[in-house]
Amino acid sequence: MDTAVSVFRIVQVVVGITGLVWVLTGAIDFFGGRNNNDSMRQEKGGNSMVNGGAVGVIGAAVCQAIITMLQSISV
Repeated sequence: MDTAVSVFRIVQVVVGITGLVWVLTGAIDFFGGRNNNDSMRQEKGGNSMVNGGAVGVIGAAVCQAIITMLQSISV
């Protein structure tokens, strides 16, 4: 079980980092669009920030739930 828990911890970190990077690139697009009065780029940036945050939070929470369940099996 320890190997499976370690794998899911790594997946949790990767998913969290991916979501945060997505938020960062979305923010860059959003502010770039705002500076250039490009409403389409602002919308894409806003969507990227929301989607990245959702992926990061939901993905990390699901991985944590799996880790908790795996640890409860081995006890």
